[in-house]
Amino acid sequence: MELIEPRFFCWLVAPLLFSVLFGSENANGQESIRPSLAGSLSAESRLPMIDTGQYNIKLGPALLSMSALLDLEYNDNIALSETDRKSDLIVEPLLNTNVLWQVSEYNAIRLNLGLGYVKYLNNPRFDSSSASITPDSQLAFDIYVGDFRFTIFDQLSIQQNPVTEINLSNVARFERLQNAAGLSVTWDLNKVVLFGGYTHYNFYSFDSQFDFLNQTEEQFFFSSSLKLSDSLTVGVRSTLGIVNYSENFQNDSSDYSAGAFVETQLTRYLSLSAEGGYQGAHFDGGGFDVDTSQLNIPYVRLQLDHRLNRYWTEHLVAGYGAQLGFTTNYTALAYVHYDANWRMNLRTNLNFDAFYENGADSPGTVQVEHVNRVGGSISCTYAVGRKVTLNLGYQIIDRNSDLAGHSYYQNCVILGLGYVF
Repeated sequence: MELIEPRFFCWLVAPLLFSVLFGSENANGQESIRPSLAGSLSAESRLPMIDTGQYNIKLGPALLSMSALLDLEYNDNIALSETDRKSDLIVEPLLNTNVLWQVSEYNAIRLNLGLGYVKYLNNPRFDSSSASITPDSQLAFDIYVGDFRFTIFDQLSIQQNPVTEINLSNVARFERLQNAAGLSVTWDLNKVVLFGGYTHYNFYSFDSQFDFLNQTEEQFFFSSSLKLSDSLTVGVRSTLGIVNYSENFQNDSSDYSAGAFVETQLTRYLSLSAEGGYQGAHFDGGGFDVDTSQLNIPYVRLQLDHRLNRYWTEHLVAGYGAQLGFTTNYTALAYVHYDANWRMNLRTNLNFDAFYENGADSPGTVQVEHVNRVGGSISCTYAVGRKVTLNLGYQIIDRNSDLAGHSYYQNCVILGLGYVF
């Protein structure tokens, strides 16, 4: 199954709905309106810099881990169509490589790269036009100087699955390149942690029908957190993004947000994080979408992480915010997502996911719609041996639109084989 990433990051964590549901391991900082680097990288900055446990191969000064996946997917609606449904068998090989080069005691270079390909057996015109690159791929250089951590990074992905986008229907392939390069700085003062940075983001469509979405963005982000106790952290966060499209269909914009967050350990096995604030955007006029609306709304996000016992863990995420639209200035989005993992025994794991989304476009003149989407998945992973795993999964998504011909439902069955070198 193809690893998936939403094209536009929400101000909140809406991409998590799909990254968890359909298999991508991480949602990257590649978005407008609210650069999610402000959230995801600040959380990452609190993790230990060096974790050698995931590497099993040594090449000179570098540590390496590699794994390979081969998925066979049956999809009963590859073009997300309401009436003209086409099914196909899809073969998706994937190679994951993780490299850690410890340059010094405190400085390290990290490379994570996932390369794949999508092959349609009955509809080869939808095959990947290039190798796919998973959204968690990145090259990063960590530099520690006193209380400061500097991270120079470049995150690159090439994806084509359109089901990640709430705005899309009647399309089988949405192949696009996304690249985010920048610098983040963490200043750790024990109880107070300051985090900020800059990202230059590029979006490029391989399919000419989506050229009107090609864009560059300048993203700035800052957060400050205060640890009040071992179980309670509070803070503030702000972002600024400047969006410029290469064509004159969408309106260029300046996007900003400001809010507060709290993270607390309610019990030994239950943690809560909540965030809320204001998000706005000023859109220039003159675009062919003829959308003159501006963005001024609150945003909110709530996440619960629960460990029932050593066998069962679960997560609940809910929120409301906005993301850049496809044919309008923006799409307001409310969402709920739940996922759980059941470790049945030493060899077998079951994973469950379910989500609901409600999206409403701003009032442009081109394909303005109100969408409800619901979906879920269940998968079972079985360890055949120390290096080989088998995976069997099923997923469904149902999209209902107020535009005629833009609703669809899709069923997928995936059989996968994994190998760790």
